[in-house]
Amino acid sequence: MSTVSRRVFIRQSPVLLMSSLGVALARCGTPGHFAGLATPAMSASGPLRVSTDNPRYFADPSGRIVYLTGSHTWDNFQDWGSPAAPFDYDAYLRLLRRHGHNFTRLWVWEQPGISSRPLDSSASVEPLPYLRTGPGLANDGKPRFDLARFNPAFFERLRRRLIAAAERGIYASIMLFQEYLHWPSHPFNAANNINGINGDANGDGNGREVHTLTSAAVTTLQCAYIRRVVDAVNDLENVLYEIGNEFDRPETFAWQSMLARYIKAYQAGLPKQHPVGITATGGATNTDLFASPADWMSPRVLAGEDYAYDPPEGQGTKVIISDTDHIWPIVKEPTAEWVWKSFLRGLNPITMDVVQNRLPGGEGEFNDPENPRLPAVRRAMGQTRAFASRLALSRAVPASGLASTRYCLAAPSSQYLVYVPAPAGRRATLRHWLYRPPITIDLSGASGLFVTEWFYPSSGTIVRSDDTTGGAVRRYRWPLTGDAVLFLYR
Repeated sequence: MSTVSRRVFIRQSPVLLMSSLGVALARCGTPGHFAGLATPAMSASGPLRVSTDNPRYFADPSGRIVYLTGSHTWDNFQDWGSPAAPFDYDAYLRLLRRHGHNFTRLWVWEQPGISSRPLDSSASVEPLPYLRTGPGLANDGKPRFDLARFNPAFFERLRRRLIAAAERGIYASIMLFQEYLHWPSHPFNAANNINGINGDANGDGNGREVHTLTSAAVTTLQCAYIRRVVDAVNDLENVLYEIGNEFDRPETFAWQSMLARYIKAYQAGLPKQHPVGITATGGATNTDLFASPADWMSPRVLAGEDYAYDPPEGQGTKVIISDTDHIWPIVKEPTAEWVWKSFLRGLNPITMDVVQNRLPGGEGEFNDPENPRLPAVRRAMGQTRAFASRLALSRAVPASGLASTRYCLAAPSSQYLVYVPAPAGRRATLRHWLYRPPITIDLSGASGLFVTEWFYPSSGTIVRSDDTTGGAVRRYRWPLTGDAVLFLYR
């Protein structure tokens, strides 16, 4: 039985670099010193590809596993116009970098109007992919779109924002299309373009057929747009593609799958090939997404697949980028515990954040940047990434059966990372802490001596306790209150 009679509290020095070989811990001191985990100093090298060693993750061209985690928000690519202030993208990237994030989604809106706001030329999404040349005025009072002419400002901004992210070690997924249409202002509305394109094939006034294979003319325009995007950014290393955000009808899935195959086929003749993803959709099950032509997917919560509170283990059939945007109906729900559980189940967790602007509407559940859960979630993502840099991720697999907490990521025989959720509700009592049940980890398949290290996410404290030997099931008691992470390594 392992004990914790010998404790060493470790405080971080100003410079602490994580590596796959371990952690350089600069100074030991007396109890009460607190430590954080440093952000891995790695660039956004690419293009990424699904790792052949561990297909739960991407790898860069050197074969190094890249665990993706980070925040995103509604207007981080296009400006929304008055009354929203222009988005401070540089400040946003500093926020991501400060928290150790290395991934974001660049949100794209297909039209100038936003469904939660009235049609108003001063409240207009810009830039858009197409030039507004006229003749004639669209429904929003501005010149109609020419769908044969792309807007250079859109693609120039896309490229600049990707380059700025890459300089800070951040990968970015380009959202190509958007489920949430504002049809009165959409470029494919017959009233808004000079090319005779009518995306509302059934005349019901919502135009949702544009996200299906109903109209060959619309699909041809969408493929031309995709080619223009790919051509604009193909030489960059930190690029991923996402077909679109949250399409919720069965007929959209065939369209998304076709476009995923189209991007792959088009990229095949170019110098670089970037990953393509399909995110949670009400029109398909998670099983459908796993079987899709995409390289990565974002799941939703379904019966027996609780990606919110007890995430299933990643099996490696797809890279899973688990996104709070598709898991909880409101932004205020996710917790740091969700981040750790997802990481320990072999997923890449990311979160929908609220920064700078209160969008998309006035609902408090979507617009509370002071929500205390958000800083905790941001911090937890950076902490998991720091641990990812210490793990041999090429061999690490979810191993729920090895730990009594059921959250374990293990590189068999050499590393075991276990998450210990804090007791909740009635269990969160002093008596429970004083007489807390031990945590067990099955080390029967391992031999030799293991360093035993506890990490406390809420405070950043690192506690080293007695070393552990393999060869049996070992028992541990966590030495402080709150949730904890136990790391055993050779």
